[in-house]
Amino acid sequence: MLDVAVREDVLTANPAKSVTPVPATSLDEVRALDVPEVINLRAALAMDKKATAIDLHDLVDVMLATGCRPGEALALRWSEVDLAKHIVYLTGTVVREKGAGLFRQDTTKGKKPRGHLVPEFAMSMLERRNTEVSQGEFDLVFPSERGGLREATTVDRQWRTFRERHPEWTWITPKTFRKSVGTAVERGADIEAAAAQLGHSHPAITAKHYVVKPALGPDHREILEKFGGR
Repeated sequence: MLDVAVREDVLTANPAKSVTPVPATSLDEVRALDVPEVINLRAALAMDKKATAIDLHDLVDVMLATGCRPGEALALRWSEVDLAKHIVYLTGTVVREKGAGLFRQDTTKGKKPRGHLVPEFAMSMLERRNTEVSQGEFDLVFPSERGGLREATTVDRQWRTFRERHPEWTWITPKTFRKSVGTAVERGADIEAAAAQLGHSHPAITAKHYVVKPALGPDHREILEKFGGR
C-alpha cells in the first residue's frame, strides 16, 4: 500500500523499506522452561497476590506435575484425585461449543483417560485445596468464582494479565508448561516416557512439538578420531 502511495505521489518515499525485518522464528522450534526457570516462576506466582487470589499458582502446579492441558486441569474433579496414593486421573476437558455453551466433555483431547503419579509439591497443594475448596455440585478442584466450570480462555486472559505484571515471563503461554514437562521427562528418561506422560499415541509427535532439541550433539569423538589417523 505504501508503494501505491509513492506511485500516486501521496508520499515521496516508502518508509517501510527502512525498517529492519523481524527475524522469523522457526515453527518447529520448541521452547520450554528449565528447572531453575520453573522454580523462579513458581515463586513469582506465589508472591503475586492477584495470581493467588484466582488460584493461578495452583493451576500451574497441576499442569507442571502432570503435563495436562489447561482444559483437562479445569475439568479435574475431587473424585479423580486419590490423595492416599498420590494419583490424579485425567478423564475429561472443559470445552465450549456453539449451541451447547460451556460444558465438561467426558473425554480428554487424546480420547483416553490417564492416571498420573503426582510429585510431592503438587500433592501438598491438592491436600491444602481439599480443605479450602468447597466441593460443590460439580466436585471441581478448580471451580469458577460461582462454583461452576471455569473456561480455558479465562485462564488465558488471566495468564496474560500476570505476564503484564511480570514482563520477564512474556514468552510463556499455558502450553509452555506441557512442553516443559515433556522436555524434562525426555531428559530424565526417554522419548517414549515423555509421550506416555503427555498422552501421545506416537513419540514422534512428542519429539517434534513438545521436546526442546538439545543444543549439544551426541558424543562421537571416539568414532571421528579415526579421521586423525590414530
